[in-house]
Amino acid sequence: MRQRVYKSLMKQRQNLTPGTRVQHPPSISIPANNKPLIDPIYHSVKYCLDPVEEMSPGPSEYFFYSRISNPTTRQLELTLAELQQRDDAIVTASGIGAIATTLLGLCESGDHIIAFKESYRFTRTLLGGTLKRMGISHDLVHLGDWQSLSNAYKEKATKVLLFESPTNPSLSLHDIPRLTKWARERNLIIIMDNTFAGPHQHAEFDIDFYVHSLTKTVSGHGDVLGGAIISSHPLLESIRKTHWEIGATMDPQVAYQIQKGLKTFELRYKHSSKTSGNIARWLSEQSFAENVRYPGLQEPATQLSEAELPATAAIPSSQLFSSQLRDMGPVVTFDLKTEAANLYHHLRQLELISVTASLGATETLIAPCLAYFGGDLSVGELEKAGIRPTTLRLSVGLESEEDIKADLLRLS
Repeated sequence: MRQRVYKSLMKQRQNLTPGTRVQHPPSISIPANNKPLIDPIYHSVKYCLDPVEEMSPGPSEYFFYSRISNPTTRQLELTLAELQQRDDAIVTASGIGAIATTLLGLCESGDHIIAFKESYRFTRTLLGGTLKRMGISHDLVHLGDWQSLSNAYKEKATKVLLFESPTNPSLSLHDIPRLTKWARERNLIIIMDNTFAGPHQHAEFDIDFYVHSLTKTVSGHGDVLGGAIISSHPLLESIRKTHWEIGATMDPQVAYQIQKGLKTFELRYKHSSKTSGNIARWLSEQSFAENVRYPGLQEPATQLSEAELPATAAIPSSQLFSSQLRDMGPVVTFDLKTEAANLYHHLRQLELISVTASLGATETLIAPCLAYFGGDLSVGELEKAGIRPTTLRLSVGLESEEDIKADLLRLS
């Protein structure tokens, strides 16, 4: 039957020249009862529609142009929205692209943003660079310093509260219910960078917009860049229009690779969480490491009133972690017991673990925090943020626990 259809199609095309035929190859349609197990990658930039008058570049169930929407990237958006238990999502070309697109879609000149010094370095530089030049002001406060947080609020100007939890790289944790309650009382839009926790966590909290770097644990293999904005808020459509205009679009091939990475996300995340927890406990017993930080490793912090709560409340407590996280993640942060001048000598002794940025890959990575994450902060700010001259961030991969420990011993 299908062979007869193709023969008929070929006959209709026999008057075309070879050069024209290869520009318009035969179109292969798949019967409705013959679905492929793996969806194809839709590489096409352009889409046709019949009748043509229904074609529109704006919001539509149809596909028009891949900068606006594409079947492959759309599948990833809906998958991520389901994981984060929100209505919809937008995928972007990178994690910082997701943050920038969200803020540009929500804010205009004269608006004010409150964020934290315990944030991803390029979030801080985005606020102090591009957004500042556009007339969007900001204040950075330390996690746990509630008095400074209240002082930063400007009644007629503050529009957005932006935070991440756990923080990068010190793994401090916000008291999310308390923080979101504070923001709601002031009618602020709440944005959470949920990269470290992953899209399977924190859905129960009162968050307007989640932003993620999909480059990390979601894709999981360190070979693609991507970001996501996930929300049920009606202003997501305003952000989507900004996304079209900026053009920080995810390529369909990248969307396919991230979708494939998601198939093993839960297995990878749980495996790395278990291994990293064991390594954190082991590191806290080693003479070459100190100030080991890992979710749930610390004893519960003393519960203080808001007036009594000092800036040192940024230290993670096992009570907060156990109430806010199910999986603790692949990252361990610790200080190497050595002089700052000797840090890179020790790092060069590693044979298995790579010294580089990023996290959430299948291989174990280590990063010197001061050089990679703290260049824009003062000495005092670094100390409060938990970044010291010999602080290291370890992202645990899928190697055996014993092999990772054996390599870490080379730091001693």
